[in-house]
Amino acid sequence: MPTAIVGNNDETATLLLALANDAGDELSRRPQGGWVSMIREYDFTTAALAAQPGTIANVGGVAVISGLSSTAGVSPSIWLASGFGVPNNAIVTAVTSSTVTLNVPATSTGSGSFALGQSDYPLPADFQRPIDNTFWDRSQFWSMRGPQSPQQWQLYKSSVIGRASIQRRYRFRSIRSPAGVPMGQYLSIDPLPLDNGSQLVFEYVSNGWCESATGTPQSSWQADTDTGVLDESISFLEARPVSPEDDSYYDLP
Repeated sequence: MPTAIVGNNDETATLLLALANDAGDELSRRPQGGWVSMIREYDFTTAALAAQPGTIANVGGVAVISGLSSTAGVSPSIWLASGFGVPNNAIVTAVTSSTVTLNVPATSTGSGSFALGQSDYPLPADFQRPIDNTFWDRSQFWSMRGPQSPQQWQLYKSSVIGRASIQRRYRFRSIRSPAGVPMGQYLSIDPLPLDNGSQLVFEYVSNGWCESATGTPQSSWQADTDTGVLDESISFLEARPVSPEDDSYYDLP
């Protein structure tokens, strides 16, 4: 038997590692509500810049807001703009220290007041799946509605009823940069947060069914010093080739 597994080119070691990773991945996806040891809470805060004066104009077929006093923290693709001449759900595609470029043309041009808010927030690095009915806006003391289907999301983003709602809704989406480069999975919030620092929270099932010697969650064995998050007996039962009903092992006292 090999004395080391990870990084060992021995056929037995390679097979053992593959089987262990397959078993861990399979176990991490059940039960439906998640193993208690793999449930995590995620807290984050909304990001927004208060309304500020500026000038909006159409340049090259899209709106450009200039003369802003601050664009600190604003990032393309995950921030939206609102204000004079700005269509609903206008996405920021480029940003400098005093200007933002949007993905749509302005409906009116000239001087006005403009607010910016982050609509999409990155998920935890070890996120596997959400736990329903755990999404809360703790700053407003109410639950968040979702996850919204694509149809519901577009309805609320486009309708008068959706614009009038103040209760937050959420949806999971894949975001791409203005150049089309995948940015990963994000949690999208609607209506556009214009309140900086509101506390949002939800619980999720981690994909970290094992962890490093320093406690970093992992979705596969990376070193022989890694440890499993789940009880080892669960992995043992998962690896058995026969069902409990057909195995005399389960008849032992």
